[in-house]
Amino acid sequence: VELSDSGMYTCRGELQTSDKSEKMELNRNVTVIVRGFATKLKDTMVESGEIISLTCSAVGEKQATMMWFEGTNTTKVEIPSAEVLYNATTLTTTSSIENIQNTGNYTCTATFGYETTIQQSAFVMIFGNLPNRYLQIAEIAHISCVLVSTVRTGSLEMQEP
Repeated sequence: VELSDSGMYTCRGELQTSDKSEKMELNRNVTVIVRGFATKLKDTMVESGEIISLTCSAVGEKQATMMWFEGTNTTKVEIPSAEVLYNATTLTTTSSIENIQNTGNYTCTATFGYETTIQQSAFVMIFGNLPNRYLQIAEIAHISCVLVSTVRTGSLEMQEP
């Protein structure tokens, strides 16, 4: 099911007695609204000092209650978000967290009443500046950096400017 599947649908049915003496048709219009995220959060790598924000937009038939958490599923800590905005035309609730300064997993949850809670996460890697390396003329330079965390492991290849 996609967000674009939301809309008006018509349900049609027909009832007929076993002796076929009577027949009745039923027509009902049903509005279907799919709840989900308008965009997917993306894992991000930045250098220390860069300003980074994450934005989460949830779509549903009413305004969602938006919450942000930092950490893993077992050690989540709620963090404050910027202003939550609701657009009644597009049925979209948007929330952001700004000026992220810690490496870690960030999760956005959207709750529509008591019925449905959806969530998505992104991993933010913040790394410091690599130390300067002084080279002799004939020296061949190779600088590498390995990113390791309890959530994700990856590598980063550096190139000289």
